[in-house]
Amino acid sequence: MRKQAGSDSRGARPSPGMAMTPAEPATYARADRLPLLTLFAAAFQHIGLMSVQVVFPLLVADAAGLNLLETANLVDLSMVAAGIGCLLQGLAWRGIGSGFLLPAIFTAAYLPPVLQAAKSQGLAGVAGLMIVAGVTEIILSRHVQRLRRLLPPEIMGFVVLQIGLLLGLIAVRLVLTSGAVATLPASPFGAPAVIVTFVALGYCALWGAPALRRVSVLVGLLCGLAAELATRSLLGVPLFPEQEPVTHLFPSLPAALPVVDPVLLPGVLLGVVACILRASGDIVLCQQAEDPRWRRPDFATIRDGCTADGIATLLAGLLGTTGLNTYSASVGLAIATGVRARQVVFAVGIGWILVGIVPYTATVLLALPMHVVGACLFFAACQIAVSGIAIIAQRTLDLRRSLVLGAGLILGISHMAAPELYAGIPDYARWMIGSSLTFSLLVVLGLNALLQAGTSQRVAMRWKPDASAGDLAGFAEAAGRRWALRVQSAQRLSHLVLEATELVALLAERGSEAELELRLTGTTVRAALIWAGQPLPAADRAPEAEMLLGEEAELARLGALLLRRSADRFTTGTADGRQRLEFTVED
Repeated sequence: MRKQAGSDSRGARPSPGMAMTPAEPATYARADRLPLLTLFAAAFQHIGLMSVQVVFPLLVADAAGLNLLETANLVDLSMVAAGIGCLLQGLAWRGIGSGFLLPAIFTAAYLPPVLQAAKSQGLAGVAGLMIVAGVTEIILSRHVQRLRRLLPPEIMGFVVLQIGLLLGLIAVRLVLTSGAVATLPASPFGAPAVIVTFVALGYCALWGAPALRRVSVLVGLLCGLAAELATRSLLGVPLFPEQEPVTHLFPSLPAALPVVDPVLLPGVLLGVVACILRASGDIVLCQQAEDPRWRRPDFATIRDGCTADGIATLLAGLLGTTGLNTYSASVGLAIATGVRARQVVFAVGIGWILVGIVPYTATVLLALPMHVVGACLFFAACQIAVSGIAIIAQRTLDLRRSLVLGAGLILGISHMAAPELYAGIPDYARWMIGSSLTFSLLVVLGLNALLQAGTSQRVAMRWKPDASAGDLAGFAEAAGRRWALRVQSAQRLSHLVLEATELVALLAERGSEAELELRLTGTTVRAALIWAGQPLPAADRAPEAEMLLGEEAELARLGALLLRRSADRFTTGTADGRQRLEFTVED
């Protein structure tokens, strides 16, 4: 996407009624170049926020029973994989990468089968599953537009909302448990640092000058870290543990050949679907933030972004670590701070690679207080959750869609809030509910596919052109709502149908019947009107003003001209001796 000019890239606001994520005006748009200091500050903010996800490779190392040296090597390889994944996502070259500020980091979508593989087969089993996942995501990503009927925008919005809730719950747990996660112990000094982080971050984000807002998360991290250091120094407790992980300049590649356990493949394939949906939702968020006049997803960008996501997971598998996915919290951070330049994702990628190969940098990163990172994660999670709600709110939700989204949301929250309720599930079904995201996705996709079977994708109605056409407009809007079009699209369809039927009334034979047919194909509504009578005049010129008063043909010409300019596509012709007018409305 080219750089936005003038006010569009420096504070563009959506006009009333436009769909837009709740964010501050953009300071740096996608193609803008950043000052060096701003670039470093933005990259450090994202790396600090992403550091909480490093716990996933640590969980894999723990499940595989690795010693200290092997764990350090796996963490280093994981960070190199994350860095390369970030670089791939920012490319937008030859069908690889979305070209947005959309870093890649370790995901929980693959965690249940990966941990089982690590326990039974070590890192070789992890590598085999992630190679399969990466190849599968690459293949599916090239067909993501064909799958859009099963992945409508409201489900993408649901995924964004669910990710926001999931990240928010993780943040709350980190804050309330003083950073206790898996192999990282709780800090007894969490409360002062968390309070300082929230105060500093909130002040910078809400009341700070524009330059301060752009680095609000960095300021929160530094202030929280300073509070943690001050508290520890007063009590004489060191920040770093007494036994530091062993690090080295060049991590060694895994020696074992990958193996695949077929029993774990269903969980991995569901994880692939979850990653595609998450990446799609993140890219849609980036598209919305970049274009104030955003109307519908750009599936070409989604396809290329998912391809980069799959390549990153494939590479992670070759390195013997868990898979990668786009990081929604970074999208929330970019929207909140207004720094969306894709330069940042390259800086983040290079930063992660350096963290993986430079001695002791991984140790320093892992020493960041997790409760401070959790406070910053909570800030980004709020942006993501509200953005997901905004995407869903654009759709016209009927009872079917409400049931699909409501069931997925409630069951997903129940899994997050009370996982013990699902502890009695047999092992062979464990892959379905390994995480709240995969569980809620399975519910939403299953219900969506099931209930779509009862939704007609074609509706038709006959009417007499010399009678009132008001019922046709209501008929068209009802069809749009039943198909869960955006509110604006359903109203636009209704308006165009009303104009077209009034146009047909000027041309049809008196007493004859005309037919209106509406057909939904993907996200496109095709409207066809068929009548017996005069053909539609060519819409190649505007009629003269004085001829409009007495010439119905000139009135019809004007109507055809307006319809051609208002519809996304417009064609005319004849079929079986009757006249035919077709136009489309893109949702």
